[in-house]
Amino acid sequence: MFAATPRELGHIQEYAERYSELSLSTLTHIKHQGFEMPIQQLSFGSSHPSAPCLILTGSIHGVERIGSQIILRLLGAC
Repeated sequence: MFAATPRELGHIQEYAERYSELSLSTLTHIKHQGFEMPIQQLSFGSSHPSAPCLILTGSIHGVERIGSQIILRLLGAC
């Protein structure tokens, strides 16, 4: 696992602070071999249950960071 906090977590926090329309929440934490990492949700738009929804996921396999990096690039391009 990670010996330090992945830089992507910092980037997510920066986006949430920079853009007021984004909402960042921590859904839970995953603990493994002495490390604890958050499962975070970054959302924007309508929160109405009948509103359309698109889910983008990254870092599903833990050490594969490219998924979260691509999502962050997409957010930066908007």
